[in-house]
Amino acid sequence: MKSHSSRKSIFLLFACLALMGTSTAQETQRVEIFGGYSLLHDSYTLFPPISVFHGWDGASTVFFNRWFGVTGDVSGHYGAETQIIAALPGTTAGKI
Repeated sequence: MKSHSSRKSIFLLFACLALMGTSTAQETQRVEIFGGYSLLHDSYTLFPPISVFHGWDGASTVFFNRWFGVTGDVSGHYGAETQIIAALPGTTAGKI
C-alpha cells in the first residue's frame, strides 16, 4: 500500500515539473510606471566639504509585446555643498 502512494506522489511531482514550463505566471503588461525618492550623501573624506542632495526619479515603460518595450526616465537632485572654513586666531569661522 505504501509503495502505491509513493509512486503516485512521484508521478504527480514529475507531472508538475513537466507542465511548469507551459504555464504563465502573469499576463503581459502594457504600461509600467515608477516613482521614487533619492538621497545622495557625498562625504568622501573625513573632513568637509559634505554634500547632501535630495531628489526624485520617475520612469515609465510602454511594452509592445512580451519581450520588447521602451522606457523613459527622468530625475532631479537638489541641494547645496557645505564647506566649513577654519578661523584664524581672533576671527570667527563661517560657512559658505
